[in-house]
Amino acid sequence: MEVVMFKNMKLKYRILLGYAAPIILFIIASVVVYSFLRTVHKASVEAEEKREIISGIDGFLYNAARMQRAARGYIIVRQEVSKKSFEEGAAEFLRLEERLGKLVKDEKQRERLKNIIEHERDMADIARNFIMLMDKGKQDAVIKEFRTGRPLEAARKFEAAVMDFKRTEAELLEASQKAESSAFASVSRVLYAATFLAAVAALGIGLYISSFASRSIMEAVNTMSSSSAEIAATVSQHERTASGQAAMVSQTVATVEELGASFRKTSEQAAAVADTAKKTAALTDEGAKSVKAAVDGINELKEKGSVVAG
Repeated sequence: MEVVMFKNMKLKYRILLGYAAPIILFIIASVVVYSFLRTVHKASVEAEEKREIISGIDGFLYNAARMQRAARGYIIVRQEVSKKSFEEGAAEFLRLEERLGKLVKDEKQRERLKNIIEHERDMADIARNFIMLMDKGKQDAVIKEFRTGRPLEAARKFEAAVMDFKRTEAELLEASQKAESSAFASVSRVLYAATFLAAVAALGIGLYISSFASRSIMEAVNTMSSSSAEIAATVSQHERTASGQAAMVSQTVATVEELGASFRKTSEQAAAVADTAKKTAALTDEGAKSVKAAVDGINELKEKGSVVAG
């Protein structure tokens, strides 16, 4: 059905259809490329978020170490600068906690982040307790608390939780980077494939349309040639018919002329017969007169003979 419709289309519409095919392919390719670019953008955004998360986790480690140094420094020398450094580290920790809470989307990673925050708060509470005891002059209580090993255990759990989170986040970052690279590669493949298919389609459709047009033109030429031949044959036939009709007219004219001559001859013969008949009638009248005269003469002789005999 489509082939019949295509054959019935005008040549300019076929050519337009031939140009439309590559354009349609490029439009489809553009839609696919746009889809892959969105995937690339999404993967890129996710990768950037993962980098920010890892940077935030490194900030956790840095501020945890800063708070521990500040707390130990305050225990040793009781300088306000150490106490201030501790409070600044705690404030920075809260800021990082809020930022990471918005960036982390993965449910398992959110659980790990929650675990890290809990360990960090344990560490901060222990450090604040040390500072409070030092402010009260209870150095022995600080040493006793430190010897229990709780501060080191809290620091160890915090570091383990951070490293577990960081390792998983690095894997997620690698997956995002692979997805980004794969999407970029897919974009390249789609562009190459679309260009190749468009070129092949353009060449194939162009060849088909040109051959179809050539065939149509040849058919039209053949039809015109056949029509011209038929017209020439019809003209020749008409010429022959006209010639025959002219010959028939000439023959008719000759026949009419012959009939005219025959009519004239017949008229002349009729006139001659009439003249002969007139002459015959005159002779008949004269003969009748002669016979009457003879009869009268005979009667007269009879009468004379009767007289003589009487």
